[in-house]
Amino acid sequence: MKYFYKAVMAVLSLAVFPVFFFLPLIRLKFSGNLAKMINNVLKEPLPNNLSVAKIIDVVNKLKAEYPTIGSAKIWENEKLAPIKTYLIIFIILLAVALILALLIFIFAVFTKKRLPVTMFSILGLVCSLSLNPVFEAIAKPFMTGKISLGSLIGISLANLLGSVSYLALSAVYFIFILLFGVMTVFNIALKIAEYYSN
Repeated sequence: MKYFYKAVMAVLSLAVFPVFFFLPLIRLKFSGNLAKMINNVLKEPLPNNLSVAKIIDVVNKLKAEYPTIGSAKIWENEKLAPIKTYLIIFIILLAVALILALLIFIFAVFTKKRLPVTMFSILGLVCSLSLNPVFEAIAKPFMTGKISLGSLIGISLANLLGSVSYLALSAVYFIFILLFGVMTVFNIALKIAEYYSN
């Protein structure tokens, strides 16, 4: 049972990392012809669901086509002020979830302490559940037009072509909840089973 526990927790905790990087993090749609402009730059259709890896690829290609993006100092742009706090919280929640997954792996595989593993799993689940309301606060100004993509990245033409019509979390959010939820339930169930077997 000891080795089965270690194997299960190792697989579940390590799965968090490829899920974060390669599965869709956000679902994004544009109104107007903005998507066509981006597709022309990318030389391929922009998928509605974007993973972290794809986001990095898209940003690099856009920077190559529009050098102003790199000099726009997006983070210092005053248009970003209403959502800057939410962005910081969102990034922290993702980082904490990844760190907790690593701690779960270390404690589950290399120690016999199950209480920290259970606590880390619960905290990971809480972080995962907290992602959506924070991201909704980030997405709302884009979808209502309070923050335009063009003013943010320094491409005035983008405002004429269209705007963000839909922005929400995608698969990573749901799978994070699933992984940390399973780890939490598994640890609690195992603890209950051991209690009644003694």
